[in-house]
Amino acid sequence: MSVRPLPPKSQFRSRTGGVRQRVVKNLILLGGSSGASALLSMLSTATNSRALNLTDFGTFILLQTSALLVAGIFSFATQQPIIKLGVRALEAGETEKFESFVGLGLLVDTASAVVATIVSLVLVSTLPALIGISAERISPAILVAASLLFQGYRTSEGIFRAFDRFDLIGFIQILSAAIQFLFALILWWYDAAFILYAVLAALVISLSSCLQLITALFLLRSNGMWPRLRYISAKSSERSEFMTYCWSTSVMGTCDTIRGFGDSPLVGALVSVEAVGIYNVAKQLAGILRKGTAIYASVLFPELASMAAAGRFLEAKRTLHKAVAVSLAITVVAVIGSVLVGSPVLTLVFGPRFAAGSTVLTLLTLAAGLQLVSASYSMLVQAFIGPIPLLYAYFLAASSFLLVAFIGLSNLGVWAMGLAQIAFVIALTAGCGLKLMRYTAQERLL
Repeated sequence: MSVRPLPPKSQFRSRTGGVRQRVVKNLILLGGSSGASALLSMLSTATNSRALNLTDFGTFILLQTSALLVAGIFSFATQQPIIKLGVRALEAGETEKFESFVGLGLLVDTASAVVATIVSLVLVSTLPALIGISAERISPAILVAASLLFQGYRTSEGIFRAFDRFDLIGFIQILSAAIQFLFALILWWYDAAFILYAVLAALVISLSSCLQLITALFLLRSNGMWPRLRYISAKSSERSEFMTYCWSTSVMGTCDTIRGFGDSPLVGALVSVEAVGIYNVAKQLAGILRKGTAIYASVLFPELASMAAAGRFLEAKRTLHKAVAVSLAITVVAVIGSVLVGSPVLTLVFGPRFAAGSTVLTLLTLAAGLQLVSASYSMLVQAFIGPIPLLYAYFLAASSFLLVAFIGLSNLGVWAMGLAQIAFVIALTAGCGLKLMRYTAQERLL
């Protein structure tokens, strides 16, 4: 096997320092950038909610979330094997292997983007009324569906994390959100036609992904590397391991996508397009806490993967217990804050029409807080036991979500979707907890 030495330390940023130092540093980097981007996204949504009537605003949200639902179903979590397998290759100095993992990841990303685009275009052309899209909105829907070709290149996220460049992720998040907010302001100022709001939805879907991909390729080149496929093609066992990671995490990602983006189409189909708008502004506020979960997972999973490679399960469990305690404290504070100021904030930011979403805001805030807890357990299962056992927990969670949603939406309206989100994270946490209990018992026997 050909092994090229790593670039000098001044060029290649390895993960130096202790676990706590890296986690705190990266939490600060991503926390600050995600907070800024979340604020800009909220301002963009608030601008759109005031510029459009409730029906058009609900349609705008439906176009965006439905496209992301299709994209999530057909995408593969290629960043996970890049982190799990690619970091190990970098630490061993096997740069050609890392380049091959990146090449394979980009190949999978491209194929999934093409399939998602084709499927989305077919659905828009044949079944628009399924989620409440009217005939006059077909052209905007086609434009949004076509933007899926430029989203979902998740290998780039794995490259950033492998090189410990969370600062670049943060910068791209802020830049993308700023461009979207500026575009929303221009559309509101000129009282733009709805077709231009479809362009904005396409930007929301694809801009960040394109910027990340371009930046990640520049980062690779600056470290003397480039995507390739030759090495992996000659090593069927490693290719098989990579693809197993991709498809298993993809199934889990699909379950999570159903929860994350399938909620709005369900509300549109079973309640109304107007209810979609009310539900999504509440989801936007609760999304601030969900952003924290994404940051937390991005920062901690590479560390857990390193602990798993070294067999440090007890250290990982101690880290988990601390993280769960902090997560529960954050959840309590967030839910109390939502109860006290939820309705005034909805009215102030989005307008009086959206104050009706205060109850579902509290439910979604509780779900977002509990998601922090479930993320801790699921990452530990994935790092030490593997992605396959985690599938059962995600199947249980997705089934719980759909059951509560379908039963409740007809009787409780949008409240039911908040309860369905809570059911998802509770079922996921319970499934992961059972897996970890069995694994802990096995470790004690060894």
